[in-house]
Amino acid sequence: MTQPRLLRFWVVFAITTVPFYLWGALTDGELDLAGARLPISALMFACPALAALAAGGGRDAAGQRMRTPPRALWLIVALVVPAMLVLVASIAVAGAGPSGISVSLVAVAGAYLVAAVCEELGWTAVLMPALLRTRGVLSTGAVIGVIWALWHLIPYVQAGYGSAMLLGQLAFTVVFRMLLVQMTVAGGGAPIIAVVGHASSNVAWTLLAASGIYSPVASAVAVGVAVLVLTCLRVASRRVEGADSPPPPRTTDPETSQ
Repeated sequence: MTQPRLLRFWVVFAITTVPFYLWGALTDGELDLAGARLPISALMFACPALAALAAGGGRDAAGQRMRTPPRALWLIVALVVPAMLVLVASIAVAGAGPSGISVSLVAVAGAYLVAAVCEELGWTAVLMPALLRTRGVLSTGAVIGVIWALWHLIPYVQAGYGSAMLLGQLAFTVVFRMLLVQMTVAGGGAPIIAVVGHASSNVAWTLLAASGIYSPVASAVAVGVAVLVLTCLRVASRRVEGADSPPPPRTTDPETSQ
């Protein structure tokens, strides 16, 4: 990605984000999602999509990348694993499960899917390929994860998180982005994998938060372990591929062959 495209991305991203921060600060408005509450500034999910559209890019544009076909196995992994990690970790800490499932959760899941598409147009379809040109998978995930966490910092504060929960949620945001990048790369680079994983985690959060048993610290630890496992599997896979590859052709030194 060219520097002008990235510059346009960040300028539009910043300009569109600030009004949502102010909206949340000035109104104290909230969104009720199947019993879970979010600050009104959470509507900033549209900002990465607007920034991605402003970045343009022709054949490398975000819209084109979003149509990359995924590997089916990793699409299933993205649908199941993020939600299960968050659910199991939080329930293990709380010692109890969600008190019930609201009938509105289906509509909320649809809204989360739309929101995830908007965010991943920026994070996965624009920034991830740009960073992967010069960085590894883990480094790319960590960089985007830190940016993602800092972007969410004000909404997290507006949501009323205490210091321990705030730090836990920031850590979760970073390692969860690392997981999304790992799954997306393993799945053929298709952003839809990040979209599904993102929405899956949000649905799990809603179930837990509505019952007051969501644990960001436990969720961060669980997702961090998953990142470590995937990293080990990727390294092992590369070693196996290297061992199975044929040795380079042997060259003969003209001087010694005479």
